[in-house]
Order: sequence, then structure tokens, then C-alpha cells
Amino acid sequence: MMTKRDLMDAIMRLNPTARPEFLAEFAARELEEYLGKLESLEKYDHQLNLFECELGSGLSPA
Repeated sequence: MMTKRDLMDAIMRLNPTARPEFLAEFAARELEEYLGKLESLEKYDHQLNLFECELGSGLSPA
């Protein structure tokens, strides 16, 4: 289990606009939920980028 500080650090790595003083207002459970959502979005974005690369590699130059 991550500490509240660990959760805040992980969130700030994925969302650089998040400020520690704002995140500190939330309970650890709420931070865990938010971090999970950020990680899901990051995975989705990564998968989308892979798909776009695969799609782009199949195109021939005009």
C-alpha cells in the first residue's frame, strides 16, 4: 500500500499541473481512485499511439 505522499508523487508525475497543497486535502482512498483513473488514461493513450503507429506504417507515401 502506498503512503499518501507516494500517491501524491505518482499523481504529480502523471499530472504535472496537480499541486501538492491541493492533493493534500484529499483522503488516501480518494487519491488512490484518482491515480487509478490517471493510469487508465495513460494506458489508453499508449494503446492509441501504438495503433496510430501501426496504422501509419501501413500507408504508402503519396
